[in-house]
Amino acid sequence: IPLTVAEIKGTKRSEKFMLIHGHMDSWYLGTTDNCTGNAALLELARLFEKNKTKLKRSVRFAWWSGHSTGRYSSSTWYADNNFHDLDKNCFLSMNIDSPGVLGASELGGGGLMGTMKTIRQAAEDATGQTDIESKAYYMRAGDQSFYGIGIPSIAVRAYIPEGSPHRGKWIGGSGGAWWWHSPQDTIDKGDKNNLLRDMKMEALAIRRSLNSKILPFDFAEVADMYSNT
Repeated sequence: IPLTVAEIKGTKRSEKFMLIHGHMDSWYLGTTDNCTGNAALLELARLFEKNKTKLKRSVRFAWWSGHSTGRYSSSTWYADNNFHDLDKNCFLSMNIDSPGVLGASELGGGGLMGTMKTIRQAAEDATGQTDIESKAYYMRAGDQSFYGIGIPSIAVRAYIPEGSPHRGKWIGGSGGAWWWHSPQDTIDKGDKNNLLRDMKMEALAIRRSLNSKILPFDFAEVADMYSNT
């Protein structure tokens, strides 16, 4: 199955990299799951390539196949076959799935291994909103095939609020949209202004992570999570 990877080298710690990834396979047309995500990955790759002389660490972009049809088979294969490189050099991952959804106005973010404060701060700074919720993500959904290696993760999300005509019941993707995984996920379900907003959050989180003097992890968060479970 197809697997597309692009890498942009940093100027100082080029062996260390952040992995930014999403899936290219979709149900039907799949505008908001995950054509918008693929577009975001392409544009972010273009922007970071254009500004690569300003990056300290490297960034690697990956477009997975087998997300739904193989249940994360492509990212699992990548984790298996690049285990040593990922274990030694990948300091953080970010999954981009279903950005730019029509009506998605509730912002959130999260991750594991002490990254929640970092992603919430980046989202707030990029958007000016101060009510952004962040939480720990434990599930493997979103091609999180790298937890077993011990790689921390972050993600930003935008959701359709309760009571909106765009929202479905018990819907997991497309920001909670009723059209998720259906033939109705057509181009009119995307919102270019929301996509720009979501990309600003992602771009700021990536840039800060690549250039920070100290990696953006708060292990006190991790200790609190263990003590509360």
